[in-house]
Parts: sequence; structure tokens; C-alpha cells
Amino acid sequence: MNDKTATPVPGNGTGPFPSHLAIKELADLGVKATDPAIISIDTTGLGSGVPEKVPAIFDRSAQKANSVRPLIEEFRSRPDRRTGIARMQTLGGFYDLVNRHKDDDSAIFVDLNWRKPKFLAVVDYHRQLGEADEHEPRNLRHRIEYEFPLSDDWQAWIGANGKMMEQGDFAAFIEDHIAEISSPTDSEKNLYATQFQTQIADPYEIVTLSRGLSVSVDAKVAKAVTLQSGEGEIAFSEVHRDGGGQKLSVPGLFILSVPVFFRGANVRFVVRLRYRVLDGAVKWAFQIWRPDEFVTAAVEKDRDAVAVETGLPTYAGAPEA
Repeated sequence: MNDKTATPVPGNGTGPFPSHLAIKELADLGVKATDPAIISIDTTGLGSGVPEKVPAIFDRSAQKANSVRPLIEEFRSRPDRRTGIARMQTLGGFYDLVNRHKDDDSAIFVDLNWRKPKFLAVVDYHRQLGEADEHEPRNLRHRIEYEFPLSDDWQAWIGANGKMMEQGDFAAFIEDHIAEISSPTDSEKNLYATQFQTQIADPYEIVTLSRGLSVSVDAKVAKAVTLQSGEGEIAFSEVHRDGGGQKLSVPGLFILSVPVFFRGANVRFVVRLRYRVLDGAVKWAFQIWRPDEFVTAAVEKDRDAVAVETGLPTYAGAPEA
């Protein structure tokens, strides 16, 4: 008996069908049932930026659709949109690059935190179409950043600000940075001398003070008084002498003129000079008066310059994440 003569194919009504062909047919149907298929999803009406139809791979085994985008992106020869953050080292470089990439809807955001100010241009910021309630969303992924890198000179001053120093260390610091001390203007003399009830030193007086401190570094303090003018006066006595030594006049204020930011313009600060006598020795410190106001004013001045150079609106704050 031949076992290949066989069986009817269920449901087709055509009579006998070889069994091995039936098995193959069923196997082929099983394979086809699990083969993935390319489908097209209708996305009409879902908003701008979405095509009318989106291709997808339908996985019959998992019964879900998978995006074909990763496969397509492997073959893309260039990006489909501009993304990333360009970080600039100078303010001029910032607005030069902004001008290269900007369009009518680009915007600049300003962080006014005086310790870490920042400009951030969002090139592809949301577009306003005309009416107040008509806007077109965009990606907000192409950005240009300027983080105001601090100058070495400013870092030295702000790093020592308010710290008490031994006399020799303080004298050396002043000598190293004497070029950054500026003569006060007439308006600064009138304003701050009255406000603080003390004298404002010019650079020569600060040089004289620092050199006198260097000479007297091993001397003891004989007397320290505050004069009617608001200045201080320190008299030193040499260790090997019984009499009084030299007298040093200590101004209450001086003007610091230093670039806060790398390759930036100089900013003028009012600095208070302080000392303390302990067990015959003097310790010194300086205190930059309200640096937040002066730095913030400098950042706002740069913001105004950027607005002019780029022609873009500026906003205090940060953009949407």
C-alpha cells in the first residue's frame, strides 16, 4: 500500500492530495504567518512636521509595529536637521556665529547669575506666524552658548577676597597685581569718599603701602589708630630698637579695574582695605564691595551689545528644556 496516495485537502473539495505536499503547504503558511510585513500608517491631520503616511514594519509574532527610522538613518549622508550646542570662548565669537545661523525667530536667553552668567542662543526657537495665538513649534535643538569664562586676573582677586593674610603675603599680592589698581575718577572720589567716610587711594599710595609692609614684615606694631579722615595709621617698632619706627598710612578704599571675563572689557570695582592687629602682628584683607552689582551691570551691557549686533530679542531666563 502506498502511503502517498492519500488524503483529501480539507475544505477545497478537489479530492485527494499528496500528504507530503499538504505538510509543505501548511509549513509555508506557518512561515508566512510569522514573516514581518511593511505597512503604511495613515497620519493625516496629526499636525505639522508629520508626513501623511508613515512606513512601519509589522512584526506578526509580537503583534506590533516597529519604526523603520533607525534603518533609514543608517543610510543618511547628512543630518535631517541641525542639532547640538556650539560653545564659544569670546563674546565676539558668540554673536558672529549667531549671525551665521540665525533666522527671524531665533532668540537669546540671558542668565544674570553674577557668579556664572551665560548667553544661550536658540537658533530654531518656536516660530510666531503673525497673530498672537498662532505659533509653529520647532525643535529647540540647535544652540549657541557663551558662558563668560573668567579671566585669570579676576579669579586671583575674587579667590583672595575677604581672606585674612599675613603681612608679607599681602604685600606680595599687592605688588603682583598693582597694575590692576586704578586712579579714582572725580565722580568716584565724590561718591565713595562721602559714602564710606574715608579716603580713596591712588595706585602710588598703594605701592607705597605695599613696599612699607615689605620693609616692616619682621617688625612689631607699636600703635595703630584711625585718623579723622577715615584712614588708618600704623606705627612699627623695630625688634632691636626701643623707639618707634616708620609710620604707614592705610587708605580705606581703592579702585580695582580688571577684566572679569576672558578677553572682556575692564570692570571697575570699589575695594575696601582692612587690617587687624593681633599680638603685635598685623593681618590684612581686602573686600570687593558688592561685586554682584558691578558684574551684573557688565553682563547687561554685553547683553545690549549682543542685541544690537544680532538684531535678536533677548530674555532674562532660560528656554524650555
